[in-house]
Amino acid sequence: MSERQLRVKLSYRLPVDPLEIRSMADYDLALLLTDTWFDYDESRKAKENLISNWSFNPENGSYLFRVNINKKWSNGDLLTSQDLVWNLRRSIKLNTQFGKAISSIIDVDSIKTPDKNSIIIRTKDNKPSETFFQRMGGQPLAIVHISDVNPNTLKLISNKVTIGPYVLRENNPIEIRLEKNNYFNSENKQAPKEISIKQADRLFNIDDFLNKKTWENIIQVNSFLLPETEKLFKIKKLSFWTRGHDRVSLLKPMSKNNLSLTKALLIEISNQLDGIKFENLPLNVKRATSLQPIGYPLFDTIKPKKNKSKYNKNIKILTPIAQSNEYQKKLLQPIFEALNVKVTWDFKTKSEFGEFFLMADQHDLALFDFGVADPELSTWIGIVTTNKFIHLDSGDYEKFQEISKLSDTPESVAKYKDLLRKSYDLGNYVPLFHFSTLSIGHENIDFKAIKELDETVNYSKINIK
Repeated sequence: MSERQLRVKLSYRLPVDPLEIRSMADYDLALLLTDTWFDYDESRKAKENLISNWSFNPENGSYLFRVNINKKWSNGDLLTSQDLVWNLRRSIKLNTQFGKAISSIIDVDSIKTPDKNSIIIRTKDNKPSETFFQRMGGQPLAIVHISDVNPNTLKLISNKVTIGPYVLRENNPIEIRLEKNNYFNSENKQAPKEISIKQADRLFNIDDFLNKKTWENIIQVNSFLLPETEKLFKIKKLSFWTRGHDRVSLLKPMSKNNLSLTKALLIEISNQLDGIKFENLPLNVKRATSLQPIGYPLFDTIKPKKNKSKYNKNIKILTPIAQSNEYQKKLLQPIFEALNVKVTWDFKTKSEFGEFFLMADQHDLALFDFGVADPELSTWIGIVTTNKFIHLDSGDYEKFQEISKLSDTPESVAKYKDLLRKSYDLGNYVPLFHFSTLSIGHENIDFKAIKELDETVNYSKINIK
């Protein structure tokens, strides 16, 4: 390995269209090949990036955005206002989730580009919108070059021109090779000059990595580590970084049969978990006590109500096959035994889990996890209503829709929190643990340049000693 080459194994696919991000590997590659309108400070407020500055005109309810004149594509062309607006319209025309969110906030038809460095955008309610800034800074809305897109389908077909920190030099079934974009202005002088990526092996042995018996010099794993692996990790004192608690595991009632008894059991499990100390959980894992995503830290404490009702004594739990779920099974089993509850664990592959999840009457509970890195209100409304993680009354669904139409006010956030609290207090779900993606590097890797709010590991911010 050369002195400034980074070797990583990921589950990947190319070309990576930011509008089609499905996995953390997609995020990783999108961060390297694209860039966003805004960056963010520690308080989640937008700051300049591809947009250098902006102002709001209350008289006509419009923002004036100025394009950063120092930003260039990897072919040397200057970034223009037309580039940004074309990408914005593409996300809307493709009817993506993010495109829908943006079009609900701004008047797309009235967008103007007075010159190559200016954009005028009017909000639908003629008021400033914090949600707009958070949405436009999201990685799924990072921009791509028009020459890499099929003009008929608007789908990304190549990654030849980039505005991100790296350029795609080679893509074959065995390996992807990226080289630094010489036109990208980076403050990190120690960033890798080249990044090589290979397909992740499902049977990857983390102990081999820790003992330097593998090809890569950085890996990403779920932070639920086996005790012996965690011990070896700490002994070697390797550099590591996590995204924060970006995933949450849930226990959720499934079958409508005896639903009240199942909810009573979930509330009792919450009561039991609140009495257990979890200081010894591996690395960056902690007990989750809510499903409330607004602000940092993402989760406030919500104490479950005491429940004296009877509950099911024989239950069947559906869960996908994953190391984290095996770990949680070990933590939950003693609680079930203490409650005199007999449990049948039904582990399925991820694809099978989705199928059985829809057949709710075959299982009493489902144990699973999902990403919660995004603290935006509109994202969470979509997560809760679209994926049906939580049982809601019909009237509650209507309230969710009403909240989604409100402006960015403390009132909308408070109403949303109240609905989640109501669902939690009724035993409609039990949040178990927050856990995160853990990146581990050999001794020549330094993660200190990566900020806490970074959604994933941006390899251009890694220092190679």
